[in-house]
Amino acid sequence: MPLLERLAADPRRCWAVVGAMALIPLVIGFGLFTPDALRAKLFDFGYGIMTVSVLLLAVALIRLLVRARASIRSRLVGLLTTLLAVGAVWLWVISGDEPGYKVLMDEPALQATALHLQETRQVGTTALAFYHGNDLRTQVRFLDKRPYAYAFVLSVLHDVVGYAESNAFVLNRLALALFLLCTYLLAVRAAGLMAGLVALALLCTLPLLSQTANSAGMEMFNLALLSLTALLAGRWLERPSSARLDALCFATVLLAQSRYESAAYVVAVGLVILLAWIRARRPILSWGLLLTPWLLIPSAWLHRFVAAQPVLWELQEGQTSRFDPAFFSSNLRGAWNYLSNLSPDLPNSPAIFGVGVLAVLVLAVWWFRPAGRSTFWQALRSGQPLAPRASFAVVLLGFGLIVGLNLLLLQFYYWARLDDYLACRFSLPFMWWLVLAAVGALALHGRRSGRGGRVVPLAIAMLAVVGPTLGLHTLPARAERVYTVSNLVTQEIDWERNAAAALAVPRHQLLVLSNKSALPWILQGVPALEQPLSPQQWAELHTNVSAGAVPFLLLSQRLTRASADATWTVNDGDRPPAGWEVRVLGETIIGQRLIRLVQLIPQPTDSASL
Repeated sequence: MPLLERLAADPRRCWAVVGAMALIPLVIGFGLFTPDALRAKLFDFGYGIMTVSVLLLAVALIRLLVRARASIRSRLVGLLTTLLAVGAVWLWVISGDEPGYKVLMDEPALQATALHLQETRQVGTTALAFYHGNDLRTQVRFLDKRPYAYAFVLSVLHDVVGYAESNAFVLNRLALALFLLCTYLLAVRAAGLMAGLVALALLCTLPLLSQTANSAGMEMFNLALLSLTALLAGRWLERPSSARLDALCFATVLLAQSRYESAAYVVAVGLVILLAWIRARRPILSWGLLLTPWLLIPSAWLHRFVAAQPVLWELQEGQTSRFDPAFFSSNLRGAWNYLSNLSPDLPNSPAIFGVGVLAVLVLAVWWFRPAGRSTFWQALRSGQPLAPRASFAVVLLGFGLIVGLNLLLLQFYYWARLDDYLACRFSLPFMWWLVLAAVGALALHGRRSGRGGRVVPLAIAMLAVVGPTLGLHTLPARAERVYTVSNLVTQEIDWERNAAAALAVPRHQLLVLSNKSALPWILQGVPALEQPLSPQQWAELHTNVSAGAVPFLLLSQRLTRASADATWTVNDGDRPPAGWEVRVLGETIIGQRLIRLVQLIPQPTDSASL
């Protein structure tokens, strides 16, 4: 008898081992080291532990696919339908926006983390880089607040195909495909083909999905892992096995490190595992389950480190806490404004919100009927394998609980108004769950018939809502792209980088002084510093440029004016000190500002006042 089976056969020893394997990592993660010591721990061990986690998930998924190959071959028509449906929606979604940075600080920081991971095999984010020969090398790094699962996978993509800034957009488009596939399979298993098509059609009405899939952020990656984990949770409930448990656990490890709040899904997965044990009347163990708490240690370390570093919270002036009841009313109004919005100014979906809320009401009415609850509990208590419809109900309830709690907690966060163009991406898990709620309503209506019952008429009614939404809201929102067009800072950086590239100067000969962020330049292979600089830094630059160590020193400037007839004036923070000649290389108007890229040429030392 295998070791784990012998262990499971002895309940006392089993619970002792499981408890120890959970308690020891908990102590290491939350109690053993000081916050200051955690920085070094993450630098040294974060990359290796994440490598092991990704490899274990890949092996676990391959094992499941190999075991299911006979079933896949026998369903070629269903496989073709899946590929056509998911492929068509994938093309529709990615065509809704252009690839580019949508959130300036977050996305370049994730890219810089991936660059550092690829270069050093250590966790960290490149803050300053200079050329050594032909190679751009990190000189200064810092530990970023953002979970780094997405950045790690991006660094692996760099390893495979070579470093390119565009790899981030490729990765998110691949994540979109996985998200659509898992959501479709969840719906099909719960209520049939029509439910899968309804789920995909509803997602087509969400312009925010196009923006996210064409960004370099971690939201699309988080959605992909969320849907994959939900699918694996349902499969585990239907027929528990060590192979399915391994895949579920390793997917949860990556999900917990894909966004800040996603660590909470560990609770939902833990409840799903416990429910399967209760139904089987015995623990079902796997090596993946025992390893999971150890693989989550870096997530605990990062959480504690960020909690102890207020400078990483990016609070606004006068704020002292990330969460406060004072933010609740404003954020709640913002959430309502976003979810109920009917204009193309916001990338929401009236169809998902309307259909999803009605579906939740239907499910709630059914749940509060004694017959409804009785049917649900009878399915869970029976010794028979759990049907896909019943497993979907558990997943919908368990994951919905965490989605709802995260959304509630978000209302107390200092920057979480969903009607803010930069914050609306936080609504994505909730919108996904509303789509699943619609699928749940379809499954409920079809439960009395072995082949769907009233699913088709109800599905057609839901699809009837999709058409008008596409025509009156989604297409205008995709055409206007208010979110992307209003992102003026990203437009400024794009123009500056294009203007610098037009100089045809080798990147290693450039040094840019940016008034926004140095990271977009570093990601393009151009050394950069962020303004303002200290007098000592200006003096050192003067010496190095005069000696030819820096052939081309570029400075980005913003100019404003009081009225349309007034003269453009350089912002005070963008003026170089005395001792520099300013040569204008190009300028353009973006929004209400004149953006200028200039070359700084040092004047002779005897005439310079440094």
